[in-house]
Amino acid sequence: MTQSNARNLFRWALVMSRNWDWYQLRPGERPAKGRKVPGQGMASLGFTLIEGLVAMALGLVVLLALAETYSSAMRLHGALMAKARLLERMHIAEYFLQAGVNQAGAMGCVSDFAKVAKFLNAPWSVLSEYDLTSAVVGIDAAGSKDLSGSGYASYPIKNGSGVLRKATAGINAAKLAEQADMLVLRGFGDLMGYLDGAISDDTASFTANEAGVSPETDDIALVSDCFQAALFRVRVTSSSASGGFTLSWPDGAGDLDNALVGTTTNGASTVLGLAQSASGLRSEARVYLPSQRVFFVAKSSAVTPAQETVYALWQKVADASPVELVSGVSDMQVLYGVALNPGASAVAPDKFGYYSWDSIPAGGQILSLWVVLVLQDIDHAAEHLFVSPETTVDLSFALPRHD
Repeated sequence: MTQSNARNLFRWALVMSRNWDWYQLRPGERPAKGRKVPGQGMASLGFTLIEGLVAMALGLVVLLALAETYSSAMRLHGALMAKARLLERMHIAEYFLQAGVNQAGAMGCVSDFAKVAKFLNAPWSVLSEYDLTSAVVGIDAAGSKDLSGSGYASYPIKNGSGVLRKATAGINAAKLAEQADMLVLRGFGDLMGYLDGAISDDTASFTANEAGVSPETDDIALVSDCFQAALFRVRVTSSSASGGFTLSWPDGAGDLDNALVGTTTNGASTVLGLAQSASGLRSEARVYLPSQRVFFVAKSSAVTPAQETVYALWQKVADASPVELVSGVSDMQVLYGVALNPGASAVAPDKFGYYSWDSIPAGGQILSLWVVLVLQDIDHAAEHLFVSPETTVDLSFALPRHD
């Protein structure tokens, strides 16, 4: 059998397999009109080699288009997830900053600092986390400054009865981001309890706050009845299972010990226990713990898979140890909205502008904050997604009026 005959036989078998029903005709029957008899028009059946190659090429083009579409969709999904994580970190930072701003300048329900009698022996200037003379304090480029004497790097203040606070509860200046600012928001806004009965010369009884915040001996607390206030060091003399507690304020010689009487900045003194009034504290008196918050940027406790250094936004509340809030924050710059002539109008001062802390004009009153955070791409999404390796976020806050 020649090669040509073999090829024809193969094609004939292929045609027969596609037209098997033709063989089911009874003897003498003819196929329906228009139906091809096997072997007729064989050249028009099947695909030629060129047609097969074209079909394969078109299929490959379609598959490549689908693959590219899928790849683009995955990159877009990854970029959206990276943006969502970035927004989540931004909202966490904003939440904690807003919480600090809300309590900045809080002195219970007293709005006039001149009505606060200080029992502590130390001057306001060394009472870093208890200083009520300024609700807002800033340090420009904190990482490049010597903080050893500022009261923020550590808290080893000593008094007649020993070290009140641990030095390890301070901020490690060596880990600070060099050019990032530090923001300090001071106040006494953590409610601890309500006055329960009359106050004597040396003790006062309180009912604990529902939140369960209870005092401890050596706490620094503020008692306020909206007309007068006193800052003193606490000694818990008794407490009950129902939540009540009695506080006293014994005097001593140390910086953070109490004096015999409390004194205000305008020279007024207490005359009955913690009260400047002879009738004592009013029934609406409350006792508060300090709520000072220090925000700063320092090295994170976490690292990237490539062991790269990551910075984070940290918070230190009063005399507690610092806590990492948001990782991947490489910088924080703070500008202060200052009224240059606040006496003209509390609502519309003569002049208003934003300044860095070191350039605030003398006599200006801080009314707002403009915080700029730089968020790092800690997920390395910028390497293969449409995202920036760093994102700048602007946050604005208005300082509250504690009237």
